[in-house]
Amino acid sequence: PRSTLFPYTTLFRSVPQDRDAGVHFLLTGSVSLDEVLHKAGLSVTVNDLQVFNLGPLTADLAGELLDRLSEGEAFPLPPAVRKRILEKIDWPMPFHLQLLFRAIRNSVQNQGKALDEMLVDEEYALLLSADKRSYFHYWLERIDNPSTSPQERILKRELLKRAAKDPSGVSQSSIRQIRDRVAPNVDVLMTLSSLAREGYLTQQGNRWRFTSSLLRDWWRKWQV
Repeated sequence: PRSTLFPYTTLFRSVPQDRDAGVHFLLTGSVSLDEVLHKAGLSVTVNDLQVFNLGPLTADLAGELLDRLSEGEAFPLPPAVRKRILEKIDWPMPFHLQLLFRAIRNSVQNQGKALDEMLVDEEYALLLSADKRSYFHYWLERIDNPSTSPQERILKRELLKRAAKDPSGVSQSSIRQIRDRVAPNVDVLMTLSSLAREGYLTQQGNRWRFTSSLLRDWWRKWQV
């Protein structure tokens, strides 16, 4: 609500902007702050902040994360298993790498399963099961945010359904066709920008794909 957001956005303006004091603020979150404020009509309160996207880990950093997890848990990963984990996660989001690593480790240590590539595939599939829905349901709840118009919610769902069907995402021509069919009065570029800022989709060339391969597979299984 606007009344809740306003005190927080004005707080930073009230702090003296003394560069010599070495005071810096870093605001982070799973939902883009500028998107939330735009919907609340408060964009002007943060127009002096610099917006940046962290994006996924690089391939090298994703591998290093697995290595650090392996070392910290005293759970060595054979090269083939390490490679398969990175292949399955594909778009290396740290949380999803950690989820899959933990599931594999638990199966080996608690159930005595063999640590091989088949186990990676098995545990990845289990992350998409109904009893793991708590990892993904908030993505649905965000789409159904009441601050978004009904037509925009419909358009977002249809775009995500189409993007979930193809690992390379949905093409620009398909996006226009979907907009014309389900929400002709909605600004599709603003909608795509919103989905990107909120972490659902990312643009690659002339296509829009799911930022997370794990989320895409879950969406395809439970929402398409």
